[in-house]
Amino acid sequence: MIGGDSCDAETELDLSRYPKLKTLRIGDSSFQNVNVTKLIGMSELESVVIGKEGFYRSFGTFYLKDCPKLKYLVIGSGSFLQYLLMEIENVDALEVIEIGESVGVFSCFQYIVALELKSYHIS
Repeated sequence: MIGGDSCDAETELDLSRYPKLKTLRIGDSSFQNVNVTKLIGMSELESVVIGKEGFYRSFGTFYLKDCPKLKYLVIGSGSFLQYLLMEIENVDALEVIEIGESVGVFSCFQYIVALELKSYHIS
């Protein structure tokens, strides 16, 4: 668990170096200045819960790729407000995507240009 109001000096959050992480919980109002968020190749990741009003001050990109055990993705209200791209790829076990409701006039991914959900199956 990363507590609320955390890590505001960071501009990139790359958790790919933790491939054995099973659960990621980020508190409210965290990573305000992050403009690139990467969860890539995390082979054991099963759930991601991001609190409300985080990741919202910088135009940015969110990548969630190659996480074969991920079942649960929850993004709290008002998070990723100014992100332009959300790319979810090769997360075939994903059962739930829950993106928070609007907070006043602000919503998650309010300025999104592209939302891509991809899966590749090779026979």
